[in-house]
Amino acid sequence: MDKILGTLTDIAAWVGALTGSASLVIQFLEYRLNKSKITCELDDIYDSFWINGEELLKNRSESELTSEEDLAKLTDIQVLSLNISNSSNSPITIKRIDCKSSHIARDLKVRIEEHLPKPFEKVFISLEYPTRKEFPKRLEANDSFKSSVISLVDPSNKEKRKVTVEVVTPLKTYKTKLTIKNADEVIRHKSLGDFQRTLDEILHDKNKNSTAN
Repeated sequence: MDKILGTLTDIAAWVGALTGSASLVIQFLEYRLNKSKITCELDDIYDSFWINGEELLKNRSESELTSEEDLAKLTDIQVLSLNISNSSNSPITIKRIDCKSSHIARDLKVRIEEHLPKPFEKVFISLEYPTRKEFPKRLEANDSFKSSVISLVDPSNKEKRKVTVEVVTPLKTYKTKLTIKNADEVIRHKSLGDFQRTLDEILHDKNKNSTAN
């Protein structure tokens, strides 16, 4: 009898140990699934580029420039078209998006366009970027959004084409290093098909926003 009781006690201990281990595994998996995971990358439809501010605003008189444009004229302007994704099972709030060593421009409009050669000389291709989102912004589980970030950087900065983007959340700041090209190079290699994809995306975003409202 004592031997049987001992065996039963051992079995109960093993069952308890296995149950406890399984519980820990389940808790760990739940933690991994619910742990926030934010990714930030350049959008593959909208354009990202940099341009010298003086070159962009050279045809504007000093009296026409806003205070932010006046500052931008002394810098390089970086335009980032970002796709921000939350690949976790829990929502998270994006407090803000920063660019390291750059001044974020809130109201600066950047328009880059180029007329096509013959026989399309009356048609032009432009560089487009998504509407800048207002922050803080709640990002639902397994969801994403697009936003532009325009920043001003010292033109003497040797690393001006390499940008470190910081997505700031209450739990963590996610840092991503991105590389962008000069606006002239981007628009020179942009095809009519690429431009049409961008226009389709703009129309899609407008319809999505109007439906949401």
